[in-house]
Amino acid sequence: MSAEAKAQQGGKKKKEPITDTAVHILKGAVVKVLRAPLTVTVECQTKTKGRLTVEYDSPVPPTDEQMKEIEALCNQKIRENLPIKSTTIGRSEAESHYRAHPVNDTYIYDKFPVPDTVTELTLIEIENWNVNCCPSSHLATTGEVGGIKVTHFNHREKKKELEFAFEIVPGGAASGPSAPAGSSSKGKAPAAPTAGGSKQAPSVRYDDVISVTDRILSLVLSEKAKGKDTDDVLKTKLHPEIETILTALKNSAYST
Repeated sequence: MSAEAKAQQGGKKKKEPITDTAVHILKGAVVKVLRAPLTVTVECQTKTKGRLTVEYDSPVPPTDEQMKEIEALCNQKIRENLPIKSTTIGRSEAESHYRAHPVNDTYIYDKFPVPDTVTELTLIEIENWNVNCCPSSHLATTGEVGGIKVTHFNHREKKKELEFAFEIVPGGAASGPSAPAGSSSKGKAPAAPTAGGSKQAPSVRYDDVISVTDRILSLVLSEKAKGKDTDDVLKTKLHPEIETILTALKNSAYST
């Protein structure tokens, strides 16, 4: 392990790549909506849940509308399937470049101390969204996360902190407010995406390979039966939906 990694991890448990990637996505959304670019702590040691705490000096907690916007922006970036860029760069060069060119009003450091003895940094960057000095492992693209559901927040006014708790969910399952207390969605799968704005398709159990296979075949065969598009057009049209379904299947496997 590098000196940088040791300095930043400080003996803590290894971060899960999917949850650490989700933290970077969430951080970009928090900065966009609340202008809170300084991270205080993160928790991403499990594959399904995480926390992000930022410095927040407002005496007023975020509104419901702001929380919904943060979650919506997270899942928009996931649907865009942006590459997660990892770069190893000299410390002085990194500091000079990102001080002059911050990403989404965010600098490379948070409140995590990096000793002066560290001369080379590993940076994680999502273009125009987030940059951070982070030596942990991450996914290759934002789309691999599947979906992010912000479950609640904790406004610590005296500490000037705001903590977000979130869950990793299948793609398409993150939109809308949390279910009311006492209700449960256990055992129910989110509705599968529909091709070309067509009528609602049968639901898919993302933890069932046969169900997922049937759904993909149904997508392909129904579009093929229309006979309107060439094979290349069909590939372009169906690729995002099939990728979303397979990402959800993979994330279901992560959570078991």
